[in-house]
Amino acid sequence: MMNFKNLFKLYFDESRVFGLDILRFFAIMFVVVGHGLIYMPRMVKGIVSYFIFDGVTIFFVLSGFLIGGILIKVLNKESFTFKTLLEFWKRRWFRTLPAYLLVLILLLGLNIIFNEKFVFNSEIIKYFLFLQNFKTPHPSFFPEAWSLSIEEWFYLISPIMIFSLINF
Repeated sequence: MMNFKNLFKLYFDESRVFGLDILRFFAIMFVVVGHGLIYMPRMVKGIVSYFIFDGVTIFFVLSGFLIGGILIKVLNKESFTFKTLLEFWKRRWFRTLPAYLLVLILLLGLNIIFNEKFVFNSEIIKYFLFLQNFKTPHPSFFPEAWSLSIEEWFYLISPIMIFSLINF
């Protein structure tokens, strides 16, 4: 016989910060609803837009908090060597780059196949190096990538600054 008492029981991982998960949920919800406003009637859009915050900004704050926490843990455990720095980048980039590159290549392929006016040029190559909004406004090819560009540069520059301050 099935035990229904455990069906609705919640299990929490002791190492997770539940408040951060709630913030992550709201950030995701704000981004999804914000993008979905285009499909809502004008009156509903006017009302809902008052309750939508900038989810991407929440993600930036969460990312800075979590990455800062990871860097502080690394600094407290061991000396911050170049090997530690490379390990940090490897962990970060294996979490973000595969999905980003998959979507980028998929968009390129779909544009090459279905968009006769599409031109593969230096603007598109900038997406592979996260330079698409480095010194110019973000191009329209992959508009969601603007925040990823900023995040990846943050992942690159902030540990270098900390490494430099500690070791030199």
